Amino acid sequence: MTRGLITIALGTDTYLRMAKDLALSARMHCATTPRAVVTDSSDPELSELFDVVIPVDASLGDPLFQKLCLDKYSPFDETLFVDCDSLIVGDLDFIWRACEGRSSTFVGQKQTTGSWYGAEVATVCRACHVPWLGTLNSGLIFFRSGEAASKLFESGRRAQRRCHELGFDLFRGNTYSDEIGFSIAFGEHTVDPLDDADGLTMRTPIGIEGKMQIDVLRGYCRFVKRGQPVAPSVVHFATWQFHPVYYRERAKLRLYYKSRLVRPFARAGGAYIYWRERMLEARRSLQRSFSRQRS
Repeated sequence: MTRGLITIALGTDTYLRMAKDLALSARMHCATTPRAVVTDSSDPELSELFDVVIPVDASLGDPLFQKLCLDKYSPFDETLFVDCDSLIVGDLDFIWRACEGRSSTFVGQKQTTGSWYGAEVATVCRACHVPWLGTLNSGLIFFRSGEAASKLFESGRRAQRRCHELGFDLFRGNTYSDEIGFSIAFGEHTVDPLDDADGLTMRTPIGIEGKMQIDVLRGYCRFVKRGQPVAPSVVHFATWQFHPVYYRERAKLRLYYKSRLVRPFARAGGAYIYWRERMLEARRSLQRSFSRQRS
């Protein structure tokens, strides 16, 4: 049995650079785990950072729909998908152990009431004949190659094509989030989420309270999310793609791996990037303020 990490890097160079830095963080904290990337890029550096570079099949759909086709791409028997705008800050062996015996799983919860991407959960459950929706952040998903996973992903693709009919809101204005398809598929196949009440697997900074304490080189991340202390091994920087903290940690990784002579200065270089981005953001805020005053 082979197990490995896979990510997707499509579109602009922004996603390509994120995927490269994700690979560097994986090299640091889980070096023996193979890495694969699905991409539309021919950048030769990818083959240095990933064990397998997989050309995207654009006919399968838009970039978000591609995530619902991971079963068609993964070269591994056991696959852990990690979004490219993530960094790994710890050993992931405990996640693999938690996934033993499962055909698939996710980080999230079962939801029967409330709303999800603008649609009423109870209404969607009735329309799709599922007991609940597996509401999740799809920054980390596990699946084991086989019939069960193939059926799960096919259910997700089928559900995704019904997003408009089911009353879901568009994501970023022109497409639907892949998390909708996954949420219905996990409910249809009654796939339980990972038991991660302590927030040790994957978390985003959405709902963060206070500061994030993170050092990708030393291997830790801690913050308070909606009142709960969490210490994820995978930090998915959703909504923080342009945050100074994300830039800082990525800079530290790049400097660390640039050469042995640079390694002692990696943290200092990251600190410089952090304060530079803080100053640039302050300048942009002032410019926006002046523009509003003039108008």
